[in-house]
Amino acid sequence: MTDIQPPAIFGLEWVPYPGRGVRFRAEMTAEYIAFREAGHKLDFAAGFDDTYFLRGQPFTELIVIFNAKNADADLLETELKKVTEWDAGAPERIRRTADEAAERILQQHAHFKKDRDAATQLIQTWGEFIRPSVREQLEKRLAKPMLYTADSFEIQRSIRLVEAEAKAKAVEWREKAEARVDWPDDVVEQAVVHLTALDDDHASLRNRKGWGAGHTRRGHWCRAMLSQDRTLAIHVARGIVGEYARSQLAAILKRAA
Repeated sequence: MTDIQPPAIFGLEWVPYPGRGVRFRAEMTAEYIAFREAGHKLDFAAGFDDTYFLRGQPFTELIVIFNAKNADADLLETELKKVTEWDAGAPERIRRTADEAAERILQQHAHFKKDRDAATQLIQTWGEFIRPSVREQLEKRLAKPMLYTADSFEIQRSIRLVEAEAKAKAVEWREKAEARVDWPDDVVEQAVVHLTALDDDHASLRNRKGWGAGHTRRGHWCRAMLSQDRTLAIHVARGIVGEYARSQLAAILKRAA
């Protein structure tokens, strides 16, 4: 029955959700989570589904789905009576315990979402400067539908490792850098951005695109450092961008001439 609309319960704010059937989704509210924590669940046959638990832990994305195509009107009415009974007659002790659990889950959810966002940002910022073993662990955790405390610890550990190595390389590469090109700073910056953007294969394929294998980590470090210490990034980049002058940077140099 596709004329059934998602019910106004628990303060859920429904929005259309692409997929099979006539679907809507809503971010879980504290009221909904408290209802679930008290041991209740709305029936799939009434159109409901959620991503509440997996092995006793909440998913990273806490959402409720309502599929009008799956919803039986009579069953839906029965399920909504559960909500009314919960609202009207749940014992105070049970409600208080459920509310406290809901608050903890929402706090945990926010914490893990912050970690997931931090891991994503780390990869986007530092790219192939991140050592393969560290990047592999981060991507493995990002691929999970949910995060555990151990995942959170490893993400924070990876962030510290990458940031510490970036600082160490800043000292090393500053001292070893050779100014092999005298291009304007803006041209050097364009070269770094261009080569990094082309480096989709991380120099694993000999397709003459992006940084060469010997420059991959340093090139991605320069790209990240442009927003943190542009002078240093350009200083280091001057020692490596010249090798691409006649190939991948020819158009940039021609426009700058």
